[in-house]
Amino acid sequence: MLKITRFNVANFRSFKERKYSNEFYNLNLINVLTGENNTGKTNVLRALNLFFNPELYDPDMDRNYINKLTGGASSHPILYISLLDSENDNVIDIQLKFNMQNKKIAYVYTINQIKGDHTDEIELTKQSTSTNIMNFLKNSFKVVYLGAADDLITEQANKVLNDMILSYYKKQNKEIRDSITSFESSYQKLINNLRDNLQTLSNGMKQEFQNLPQTFYPELEVTKEKTITDFLIDNFQLKINDMYSQKLQVKGSGVQRSSIILMNLFLVDNLYKSQNTIILIDEPEAFLYPTLVKSLRNIFQNVVSNNDSIQMFLTTHSQEFISETNNNYYAFYNLDQTITRKSFQRSPSEEDIVKYSIISAYNSRVKNDVLLKYGLLDSVDDSENVIVVEGITDKNYLLSILPDDSRPQIRTGNDYKDWNYIGSGASGLLPILHYLNSVSKIKRNIFVLLDGDNEGKEAKKKILAEKKLAKSQNLMIFNLDDDQTIEDYFFSRDELIKSIITIQNNNNIIPEFDEELFRTVLSGSEQNNIAAFQSYLSLKKHSEMNLGSIKYQLSSMPKRTLKADKLLDQIKNFFEDLYNVSR
Repeated sequence: MLKITRFNVANFRSFKERKYSNEFYNLNLINVLTGENNTGKTNVLRALNLFFNPELYDPDMDRNYINKLTGGASSHPILYISLLDSENDNVIDIQLKFNMQNKKIAYVYTINQIKGDHTDEIELTKQSTSTNIMNFLKNSFKVVYLGAADDLITEQANKVLNDMILSYYKKQNKEIRDSITSFESSYQKLINNLRDNLQTLSNGMKQEFQNLPQTFYPELEVTKEKTITDFLIDNFQLKINDMYSQKLQVKGSGVQRSSIILMNLFLVDNLYKSQNTIILIDEPEAFLYPTLVKSLRNIFQNVVSNNDSIQMFLTTHSQEFISETNNNYYAFYNLDQTITRKSFQRSPSEEDIVKYSIISAYNSRVKNDVLLKYGLLDSVDDSENVIVVEGITDKNYLLSILPDDSRPQIRTGNDYKDWNYIGSGASGLLPILHYLNSVSKIKRNIFVLLDGDNEGKEAKKKILAEKKLAKSQNLMIFNLDDDQTIEDYFFSRDELIKSIITIQNNNNIIPEFDEELFRTVLSGSEQNNIAAFQSYLSLKKHSEMNLGSIKYQLSSMPKRTLKADKLLDQIKNFFEDLYNVSR
């Protein structure tokens, strides 16, 4: 079967010349395009559809705006695709170029490269004509393009109905096939006879109008011929039954959308198995309830796993699809838009805004950025970059120093509260590492942050004793300084005193609080911050008091210290790819 392995877009809508945009490469069975609104995701689907259907080219809509504005020989789209014949290892690189010929738009296919041991089987050579290549693509591929706009539903429904009746049932049922063939033949004979005789009829009526004081008379001619599809669409109606059987257009947008997608998948799976099928879906989650999106995602995965002739391209903002970043069926690409200002000699403006789309395949940094934007980073089990900490307060402190636009995933035992064997604190970190090692086969960079107390040091020894973990993951185990906790890295003693007094004044958490004694004890103590606070509580006979609430509130008001900066440097140096650190 043929698969698209690479794709490049130039001079098309939001895409500029080829040199400005990376190409889509290492394409997979399900290819997902992410990015903010208006970055060019839908334009990728349009470009793919145009490659297989060049007659759809609309210069007013499809040319890159700046190229169209400034003119030039290369202002029309150029599309490049690499195809891999998985059965024979043939590779075909095809270019589609649009240009002006005799003041009309023309398109030309050319083969840039063709190689393999069985290239004779595809009946193409580097000398193949544009018509030969176009026929090869039309015969080899079925392309289904489903846009997200609500006003396209009726058009898409009619297309499905047409395919279902004229293609599916003609293929499945001999009587229907013979009946349609007979009808088409009789209908064409009728049209031809009418066309031959309408002139005679018109001439006869003309005689009746000759005696009028003004010259006018009727003429009859065959208008646009109705096709067999027109007749069938007039006699069939697509309804959806959800306890009430009604026209598709009457149902809610979500039901309409999912019905169109699933009917197309049914046809693809049952009708086009002999063809390579390209399915282009713009935001499959549009109008759908979240659980329905999840079901649709599972259906997509099931379809491609059972039918190797299908390749899907999706644009999405859905967490359900984006969370599959390490699924073997998927490839992910993110689109951004670059904006600059430039002067052009041919432009009527002194300066024009130049916007164009940039493609980025998912690497460690791109994936982390996208997962952060969608609020998914700390819930996806397949993140390559992970920091494991003892508790939620440690996580809060790290969040305060790690940049918002890029950071590793941060995991605590709280993230696995449904797993009975994963506890909190230092003892819970080894089970987390075992879980991460078992949940997927990816090689992770894992930074383990432990307190400098005896419990933290013992946890480090136990982790290091697990040789299997060290082999399967890139581990760095970092203990804080001796007897230090995370609070010592984010508060000087004076700042700690001020912060706890502020918490007490706001919430009255500490019973019988003696501010003067509190200041005296903490100022004179050489213990770590939390131990000094516990010494005060012991003096007041409150040593059993749970410090969880105060520690959590402290973690929401951290101060920047030299120790915190050094910890940040340790993290950034370990995750060098994520932070673009050069060594």
